[in-house]
Amino acid sequence: MSITKTVILLSAVILFTFGNCLTNEFIGDTRVLFEENTFYKNPENLKLLFEKSIVMDPGKFLNTPMKEISISGGISYRPVVLFTFFFDYAIWKGIPWGHNLSNVVLHIIAVLLLYGLVVLLTANRNLAFLAALLFCKHPVQSEVVNNVGYRSDI
Repeated sequence: MSITKTVILLSAVILFTFGNCLTNEFIGDTRVLFEENTFYKNPENLKLLFEKSIVMDPGKFLNTPMKEISISGGISYRPVVLFTFFFDYAIWKGIPWGHNLSNVVLHIIAVLLLYGLVVLLTANRNLAFLAALLFCKHPVQSEVVNNVGYRSDI
């Protein structure tokens, strides 16, 4: 199978599997991170991606009144993921389907990178396709793709 067909087929499988998440609202802690939180709405906070203070104490999150919340939500240092949250807000604002679309696209990229890695390691495109197909369809991916707040696990 050609690379183009492989990319199209894997992307189609992912869209068929996770396309229903595009209609989701923000759920769980994602609601707190993106609807009620002002942190990602302020581009001046981007400079904090390079500071230690970006990693927060989970207790601070639990003890901050919701009307005053402006926190990264990150309890580990993952600046690239946090940058994608700023990027999403800049493009989609508070529109949940846009943030969910970003998760689906990132999952497609991860699956295609896995496919490429397996091809490089084994030189077997069939094995690589099966590995990528298993990875993209595995039930453990559903929470990661369907909840924007779990993007770091993609």
